[in-house]
Amino acid sequence: MIHRLKQMLIKEFLQMLRDPRMRMVIFGMPVIHIPSGFEKTIAKGSTGSVQVLTDGTDSNTTAIVQGYAGRIILEYSNRKLMTQFEKKGIKPVPTLVDTKQRAWYNENQESKYYFVPSLIAVGLFIFSLLLTSIGIVKEKEIGTIEQVMVMPIRKIEFILGKTIPYMVTGYISMTIMLCVAFLVFDIHVKGNILLLYGLSGLYLFGNMGLALLISASASTQQQAMLTSFLILMPCVMLSGFMFPIKNMPDLVQYATGLNPMRWYLEILRGIVMKGVGIKVLWPAILAQSVLAVSFISLAWARFSKTLS
Repeated sequence: MIHRLKQMLIKEFLQMLRDPRMRMVIFGMPVIHIPSGFEKTIAKGSTGSVQVLTDGTDSNTTAIVQGYAGRIILEYSNRKLMTQFEKKGIKPVPTLVDTKQRAWYNENQESKYYFVPSLIAVGLFIFSLLLTSIGIVKEKEIGTIEQVMVMPIRKIEFILGKTIPYMVTGYISMTIMLCVAFLVFDIHVKGNILLLYGLSGLYLFGNMGLALLISASASTQQQAMLTSFLILMPCVMLSGFMFPIKNMPDLVQYATGLNPMRWYLEILRGIVMKGVGIKVLWPAILAQSVLAVSFISLAWARFSKTLS
């Protein structure tokens, strides 16, 4: 039994360390900061300082990482302390290494800074996807879609006429949620508020393109609602809100690239919590733009067939 267990442990460690990304996660994060002269300070028997810097946007993960880091440093300190005890003429100190831990962007590791912005992204996704698709399909059920089709308007005017009212309402809902986040949870937008609103419009625009695709394929409100929920649940699960994306299988990680909520969460947390701008967020902005253009283009092609 011990032999089999030993072989299994060796296999797991080799498999874990074979992946370059996993090695980076293990040895590269968090950023255990050792000041200059640390070795000389330890050699003289004095207390050295080590700072652990972690990303506090995910408070649960931060607490776990800091706990592991503190335990590792404490064990190192105890080993060094015992070694010095064995040497004569060295006065022991209460602790050899003094650990100072600090979580950037969320110093107190409060979960509200993680959940409230995420809920804003989920709320906007539900609103823009569900209500838009149902609102268009409703015209099919009551028979007014034919009247719209015979009106002297172009397809682009039809699509804009169906999306702009919901986008305006989405902005109103977003403003209300941000006000609640500020007044109730004391969450401030650290970055550029205009940039946040502009990129949120890109997020809403892409979601409404997806809603138009759903409405073009559904004939009843019930079908549109069920299809929306069928898309909604995987998007929430694969957005990084409930589970870290890096912990997912490789194939699933690639699939999250097609999830607009994933990129919007990066944008939202970056602007609200970190105060960063386009220079840092450009990969997420680019991905969000590609998805928005793709969804609107597919909706355009789909409605071209439906209206012709």
